[in-house]
Amino acid sequence: MKYLVVFLLISLAASAYGDMSCEELEKMGEQGVRRMFIFEEGAKIPQNEAELEARCNEGKKLYKTLLEYKKCLKPFPQQIFQSTSQSIGKLLKKNCGDAEGKKMALRIIKCTNEEQIKKMQTCAVGSLDAVQQLAESSDTRGVLLPKMCCLSHVTAECVREKLGDIKCADPDVNIKEHFNEVLATVSKDAMEIACEEYKTMASCQAKIPNEMTKLKQIVNTSNGSFGQRSLIKPLLQVAEKVAN
Repeated sequence: MKYLVVFLLISLAASAYGDMSCEELEKMGEQGVRRMFIFEEGAKIPQNEAELEARCNEGKKLYKTLLEYKKCLKPFPQQIFQSTSQSIGKLLKKNCGDAEGKKMALRIIKCTNEEQIKKMQTCAVGSLDAVQQLAESSDTRGVLLPKMCCLSHVTAECVREKLGDIKCADPDVNIKEHFNEVLATVSKDAMEIACEEYKTMASCQAKIPNEMTKLKQIVNTSNGSFGQRSLIKPLLQVAEKVAN
């Protein structure tokens, strides 16, 4: 999901997409996110400057698609969608924005192996499953909003646990710190908008302990395979339900 996309280029300079329909933009955005999402099956992690540059160029197109698609949304989902996109942009622009950013991105990549990716993939898939269940539930806004807010903490905790005490041979690279930064940044603005009372794991445990147990079970017991799961639609379905 939105919390774990690690190596996209966010660039404000990209070509326009013309008069594409909202359905076409959604399909294009969904395909782009899945292609760029390094945890999807078969996705290749850039291994050198040329491959990272190609990934960055794909990111330009994807980001423009998401900006266009935002216009198709209702006010509250649009607000959440925009804040999350901007948060990701601020964080990930430094991975592709200049030579130093790209250099550090490659150093981080070289410290991340396939086994670690698969471990984090289970957290991402479990989080998607939880979002899908929330989207299909009959929960009212008052019940749904805390669960959605606290799901971000559960996902972040899952990733941290999967990474364990991983260390990199490069003394200037801290993988756990990097992913903690990613997870904190991509959720920050959305949390500010809708999750004032649920900004920490501790507050979630105190306010909805039973729901937290269920969320952890879903996130931590996934099969680790994306399959045909949608990434964008269930998130927007939840946002619309919360807005009502």
